[in-house]
Amino acid sequence: MSSHTCELTKMMIGMTLAVQGMAISAVETDNSGGGTLAATFQLYEAGRFDEAAVRLRPHGEQGNARAQLYLATLYRTGAGVEADECEAANWYERAARQGVAEAQFHLGLMYLEGVGVTENSDEALEWISRAAEQGFGDALDVFNYMLNHDEVLAC
Repeated sequence: MSSHTCELTKMMIGMTLAVQGMAISAVETDNSGGGTLAATFQLYEAGRFDEAAVRLRPHGEQGNARAQLYLATLYRTGAGVEADECEAANWYERAARQGVAEAQFHLGLMYLEGVGVTENSDEALEWISRAAEQGFGDALDVFNYMLNHDEVLAC
């Protein structure tokens, strides 16, 4: 893994935390026992990560893609929970399989670096390209970079 790839990932994670209040198209019903989704998401967006983490888990386990994305980010960054790259990859993958472009992008970065998952440039390219196909800006940038710089793909 190149130091350029690591710096790029750190920059992307920082950008994610700064703008993650975006809407994710998923039906958000509350049948999980984790409190209302709106209140749970407000805790996250207000930076009350300890409380949000506890309340997000039941929603994520019930399949709410936004809760899964938020949980992944908490585990990736260690905000409100003990940092756990494998757990982050698990939650990103759950949301990514539901078509959440941001989760696809971050899962791809994890495969690119071998963080929380076994390093695999083919998987990285697959997930990042899925996010790019949806027009996710960061994924478009990284996808184009990967296509034009073979040394990144050689991990």
